[in-house]
Amino acid sequence: VEEAALAICDAAERTAAEGIEELLARPGVRELVRQCDRSELALIAYGGGGGLLLPGAARRLGLRATVISRYSPVFSAFGVSTFDVRHRYETCVTVDGEGHGAVVGELADAARRDMRGEGFAASQVELHLTVSDPDGRRLADAPADPAGEIDLPGGRPLMFELRATCSVAKPALPHERPTPSQPAPRTHREVWMVGGKREIPVYDRDALTAGAELPGPALIEASDTTYLMPAGSRCRLHPSGSAIIEGS
Repeated sequence: VEEAALAICDAAERTAAEGIEELLARPGVRELVRQCDRSELALIAYGGGGGLLLPGAARRLGLRATVISRYSPVFSAFGVSTFDVRHRYETCVTVDGEGHGAVVGELADAARRDMRGEGFAASQVELHLTVSDPDGRRLADAPADPAGEIDLPGGRPLMFELRATCSVAKPALPHERPTPSQPAPRTHREVWMVGGKREIPVYDRDALTAGAELPGPALIEASDTTYLMPAGSRCRLHPSGSAIIEGS
């Protein structure tokens, strides 16, 4: 059973490495990667399994390190919950010179209505208007004022794009002052790894502070994920709270 589980982990790690290799080979990305040594690059882990799979994938790819944020297991949810809320409204109409203000007013009314449904007051909505002609030339690109008159040519189709934004308060992220430390493992555990079964230390993520350095192989356990440090690697805790696993 253990050998089968190890084979599954190896296949998942290999699949992750192959997928990243394909991304690195894409036009545009390939040219950027050529400008630096691959050993200067790092992977940024996300998802609950990132800390288990990516340190080994980075080793396969010849990359310098894997960076695991304190929020990596919930990266997408954390990002979505801190994004500003944006909506975009478009219409293509042909009106005379006096009808442009009404077009913008209708788009602004829709934006404020939808933002009210998102929980924002009308005073929190920032509006930005872009107007383009059929050839793609921009005739207006500025904060929208639906109550004002817009100086635009009439009698021809124009594309109106109104972008509505409501800002969301951003959380203060931690930044610790590093203090060199060598924390003791919480326990030791037998783990199946490449080369056979080994007893390795297990560290409590919440007990690690900035400046701590840990040798691999080891496990770091958090309430929402687990990091696996391969043999020959080292993990250091950055002041941002991220764990940086290098040298695997």
